[in-house]
Amino acid sequence: MKLSEQSLRNWIDTKLTIQDICQQLTDFGLEVEESKAYINTFEKVIIGQITSYSNYSNTGFIVYKVNIGIKNINVICHKVYIKENIKVFIAHNGTKLFNNHVVQALHVHGVVSDGIFCTFHDLGLMKNKNQIVQLPDSAPIGLYIKNYNFYKDKIIKINTTFNRTDVFGSFGIARDLAILNNLPLPKIMNVKIPVLNKNTCNICIEHHNMIYKYCGRVIKNINLHVKTPIWIKEKLIKCQISPVNIVVDIINYVFMELGQSVYAFTFSDDIYNICVGFLKKNILLKDNKNICLNSKSMVLKHKDKILSFLGNIDFNYFPVNLSNQHLFVGSFFIDLDILNYSTHYIQLNNQMKFNEYFVDPDSQKNVIEYTTYLFLKICGGDSSTICSIQSKKYDQYVYRKIKLSYHHVIKMIGHNISYNMIEKILIQLRYHVISKGYVWYITPPSWRPDLMIEEDIISEILKIYHQNNILSLPLLSKHTVFKTNRLINYLKRVKYNLIDRGYYEIITYSFIDPKIQKLINPGKKYLSVQNPISQDMSCMRLSLWPGLLTILLYHQNRQHEEVRFFESGLCYLPSENNILGVDQNLYFSGIIGNIGAKKKWNIPAKKFDFYDIKGDIESIFDVIGCLDKITFCKEKINGLHPNNSTVIIFNKEIIGYMGEIDPFLSKKMNLIYSTFLFELFWYKLKFQHDIQITAVSEFPYIRRDISIIVYNTILVSDIILTLKQTCLSDLIKIQVADVYTGDAITSGYKSITFKLLFQSTYTTLTDNYVDSMISASMTVLQNKFNAILRR
Repeated sequence: MKLSEQSLRNWIDTKLTIQDICQQLTDFGLEVEESKAYINTFEKVIIGQITSYSNYSNTGFIVYKVNIGIKNINVICHKVYIKENIKVFIAHNGTKLFNNHVVQALHVHGVVSDGIFCTFHDLGLMKNKNQIVQLPDSAPIGLYIKNYNFYKDKIIKINTTFNRTDVFGSFGIARDLAILNNLPLPKIMNVKIPVLNKNTCNICIEHHNMIYKYCGRVIKNINLHVKTPIWIKEKLIKCQISPVNIVVDIINYVFMELGQSVYAFTFSDDIYNICVGFLKKNILLKDNKNICLNSKSMVLKHKDKILSFLGNIDFNYFPVNLSNQHLFVGSFFIDLDILNYSTHYIQLNNQMKFNEYFVDPDSQKNVIEYTTYLFLKICGGDSSTICSIQSKKYDQYVYRKIKLSYHHVIKMIGHNISYNMIEKILIQLRYHVISKGYVWYITPPSWRPDLMIEEDIISEILKIYHQNNILSLPLLSKHTVFKTNRLINYLKRVKYNLIDRGYYEIITYSFIDPKIQKLINPGKKYLSVQNPISQDMSCMRLSLWPGLLTILLYHQNRQHEEVRFFESGLCYLPSENNILGVDQNLYFSGIIGNIGAKKKWNIPAKKFDFYDIKGDIESIFDVIGCLDKITFCKEKINGLHPNNSTVIIFNKEIIGYMGEIDPFLSKKMNLIYSTFLFELFWYKLKFQHDIQITAVSEFPYIRRDISIIVYNTILVSDIILTLKQTCLSDLIKIQVADVYTGDAITSGYKSITFKLLFQSTYTTLTDNYVDSMISASMTVLQNKFNAILRR
């Protein structure tokens, strides 16, 4: 929406600058996009009056004599006809106009043109409009355009929200400024129209349940062939509205000034019946577009002819007939729900401006009077009385009461505003206020149909009070923010990982059989229960293994060929350092066992071995991103096979055990499974590693395989660590491809084959560079492990 500063100041007497006006409107919720001068200060553009002209019939050129005050000049045009005494803008030769167009002298039959007549496009007023600008009779001859007061104006471009249809015209903006500055509200000119004909319009409403008010009058014997006065055209063009004809121009002018929608229909007879209702019909519009209206499309119609769509006053689709001598001018107020409901089902393009439809029900008659005044003044005619019809629920809808609680306002705003201040703001907003204790009953003004609930009123209060007066406070949340526990979070991820690998989670009692406790942890002290439920639940567990072994034995007795279980839980160790004499710590343990893999014709039966349980342990630490920080060292562990058990070391600290079950324990418990266990002291894990982002290399990798012979006692993990330290970042992957012991290898030795992948993130590695790294690595391995390269 665009409006003129001069037009705005005609409605409100204020000393605010244009910058202050724009800022206040923005603070009040209207987005002011820009404010710029209406016209550039073109040099050598002057007002002149045509005194005479001579026509060169052979060439089509016309030489006009133009009075510019101090002298008469010649202006030559080609096939452009302008009447005498018309005032226009003259641009002298050499003047730079819009789009840097420079006026050139024109020579015709020895006559030199002193300039040109300026069009709207020449002055940058309307693009692609080459009509010559005609000025009113009051325009002073000889005055330069930069000094002409009408063109010394600023145009304000405003974006409004969908609910603020009351601010489309200069009147609505002036009203908001008056409220913001506590000034008297602008008023529509009160005119009394003489009643010279007794014809009235019959208005019928088919949908009786909706809320409405319709006002209108008939103007007979009106001459619609009259040209639109220049002063109306000028004001329309200022707001980028193209003049069309007298009916369209007056309706657009009323909307531009008052911001209210008025219908205008022409009739050829004396029967004026207008019906508002739903219509199911296919119609062909002026632009040859065929649309299908359904039973939910509401229109205004006369007999079988559609006059307009409800909520739209666009004459592009239903033009008026200027040859008719009878005109109906009407204003139709309808509740927003019905309006939105109806327009939703009229499928037209975006040029149909339904969202710009607004009627203030309290000022309908004043708007009709003002519109009639313009038509009678310009076109003549005889007007009738204003006929009006409204629904039964009209008063209840328009003068609705909204309950507003003071305590609710303070709670919603989060800032303490005094009771008297809020009441003062409500009165400043021109609300009708009834106060009862700390509760107000508010009736919004008729021009604000969008104010329906308590929160709408609160938002308007804030606009007047201004948000800058409210202190910024941190958000108060009632939700408890818990500190992230990495141990628990990683434990959940590890559990899901083991479940994906075929494990099942179990939960067992912390009270166990002391016989099993002594078998697994001989010689260790434990806590005994003074009044146990039963004898096999008379001591507190030192490990999770007793419960896992019990469940394993249970499934073995039910002929399950393979089992995988894990459990997390607290274990209880006697402690002299603790006041309660006990330490309870979180453990994470697992067990696997099978008789042999399911028999298949092409796969031999295979029992679980040490590397199955080791692979599961490595997957656990791979999930939490610490695989490269763990090592395995062979050691004798209670409950595990003396030659097939290891401790798990993380950051140089023992954090668990794993291995095959002790044969003595297995025989004692009658296990026939090939059984392996692991136990992690979860409470000892300290996950303080930082996640590092590695760039994805764009260069190819190089693969090398090396086989070395070393003593059986040397751990593969030590060799891998040495290779990583030697090759640093260019060695991206080390994989054990083969471990061989046999006749071809000396007794006490083993052959290990490694697959090495080299890749750089900065350059393409060459074979010579990789070969040099292999040679350097072999030198280190020979010195440290007495390794021999197998060829």
